[in-house]
Amino acid sequence: PNDLSAYHFNYIIRKRIKLPETGSLYFFVNGRYLLKGDTLMSDVYNQRKDADGFLYITYTDETTLGADNDVKIRNIHFTGVLGFW
Repeated sequence: PNDLSAYHFNYIIRKRIKLPETGSLYFFVNGRYLLKGDTLMSDVYNQRKDADGFLYITYTDETTLGADNDVKIRNIHFTGVLGFW
């Protein structure tokens, strides 16, 4: 949807990967740009999509608050305004 914010996108991904509340989640667009929460995903797609039509988003999740400090890097392939990953 055109009104999907990065905050809501973060919420959706957090729920799908079942990240506990003690975990932090960071998104990078094209491996370089940190995704800001108030940004609309449609704007990010229009400004940063690859020549192949995909928007490449990498996320890292990190356990915080004294828990296991395991950091993982995963890739999301986001295409179109609706997006698929």
